Amino acid sequence: MVLPEQTSAVPTPQSSGEPVAATPETVTAAVAAATDEKPNEVAGETQGAPRQTGQYPNLNIVPTAAAPQLTAAEKNAKLAELEAARKQAVQGASGVPVSNDAKLKKLAKTHAEKVLKQIEGE
Repeated sequence: MVLPEQTSAVPTPQSSGEPVAATPETVTAAVAAATDEKPNEVAGETQGAPRQTGQYPNLNIVPTAAAPQLTAAEKNAKLAELEAARKQAVQGASGVPVSNDAKLKKLAKTHAEKVLKQIEGE
């Protein structure tokens, strides 16, 4: 039985008889070398996607906020502003549609007359 040649991007040791430990760094470097990519860019990874680092996360580190958090006073001010805007929107909406039938009929008649005069060249 003939074994197929190695097609993996991870090199195997040729000269020494000692096995080489595959760390995430060596695997990343081997994949980058095989695919002609930069060492920090691994095929299939996008920015912000989770990466396999080979280490457990340290849960004792307090996460930092991405943006400054609202204080209770700022939160209450925003809620009051939104409530005032909601009340103003409710007061402005009567719920009864406004009919402009007479105005629309007059506009249609004058528009039709203007178009006919323009078509006739007057």
